[in-house]
Amino acid sequence: MKMIKSNHTRRIGFKEGSSGDQTGTGKMLQKNMNLDQQTVLEFATEIQSFYVCLFASYRIAAATDDWWSLSGQEIALIVGYMRTEKRAEVKDVPVYLHIKSPQMAVRLMWCRLSLNCVLVALCGLNPTLDVFISTSKNLFKKCISSLKNAESTYPFNVPPHIILDTIVLGYLVMDRESNRAVSSFCPHRQPVKFPFPVKVVLAPFVRMKLLRDAVRYLKEIPETENHESFRRCCDHLSYYIKTAKNIGVCQFPAETSVTLARKTANSVIKTLDELLNRT
Repeated sequence: MKMIKSNHTRRIGFKEGSSGDQTGTGKMLQKNMNLDQQTVLEFATEIQSFYVCLFASYRIAAATDDWWSLSGQEIALIVGYMRTEKRAEVKDVPVYLHIKSPQMAVRLMWCRLSLNCVLVALCGLNPTLDVFISTSKNLFKKCISSLKNAESTYPFNVPPHIILDTIVLGYLVMDRESNRAVSSFCPHRQPVKFPFPVKVVLAPFVRMKLLRDAVRYLKEIPETENHESFRRCCDHLSYYIKTAKNIGVCQFPAETSVTLARKTANSVIKTLDELLNRT
């Protein structure tokens, strides 16, 4: 990620091949977010902004409809900047968004509500930073337990009542219509026992890289084609699928049969797609 400073205004852009540019979507955190969503909408009304988002561990927990009109790259860039300023409790900085607002700077504002939950908004001249902070603190007092629940959901990124098959090492599901995605390379809350002997289990950071590589590969396939394929290496098996609506990737131990991988992956993708469209 590249930050170019000009006249005290930040212009945010990608270096080619950076990780945030791989999916082109907004990454979501799956949880029961009705309370958070309502509070985000109330907050947006109070500060007169159409673009408000609640992040938990850098994943979207709740957002206004207009936030989703930002391109996936722009959302990824905002998250990338948040990561570089992760110690900042509050922030008010003018930025250019390369698609939504390439010629006129907007104010990127945020306030940290808890250790890993950050409320972010794109604003014009109003509100003042003091009003932004006081409004966010007052409105989100009622959401403390919900915020803690959101924090505890990462890195699994599925609600506690959904238990994925133990052979799933990692997943990524993208809804191409709504510009949303959910992924995890640590999908299980408890240590798992595989139903068959497994020699090697991929490390989480390797799973993350493979998921990104898979998305890059699927995006190269012509838009008019549906695609299903498997890739087996000495240490893993990956299942890829691309349709007009979704892109899905699931990772399994190398010993997994193709038949079992297909059945399990389609079940996972269907479940997560329903969650993406329910929120």
